[in-house]
Amino acid sequence: MSAFLFASLVPGVFLAPLLAPAVDRVESRRLLTVTLLGQAVITLGMAASGSLPIVVILVLAFTASCLAALNAPAMMLLAEKADETAAANPARTYSTLDAARMTGMLAGPALGGRRGRVARVLVDHGG
Repeated sequence: MSAFLFASLVPGVFLAPLLAPAVDRVESRRLLTVTLLGQAVITLGMAASGSLPIVVILVLAFTASCLAALNAPAMMLLAEKADETAAANPARTYSTLDAARMTGMLAGPALGGRRGRVARVLVDHGG
């Protein structure tokens, strides 16, 4: 578990400053689309695979975290371009965006666990 957390957190802490210039060179919408799609494919692949070797899971987690290190600044750049209100009060825009991201990060696993439990009960009881 600690290796998974390490693989998931290292890119955000250490690679984000090195990856940041890429955000300035590529159009934000395109970068965000590609990185989010990449994260979705990686996450769905890990979820659908059943039992992967731990090394493969760690590499996939590291890769997804590298993509997240790219899409976080791109999201912030797009937030400020969203509308006139965002440009007038960027602090409020950033805090709202980050609150929504954090809510998703907290609620997503809980909802996924709940859904998995319901599906398991339905399969176990033939319903």
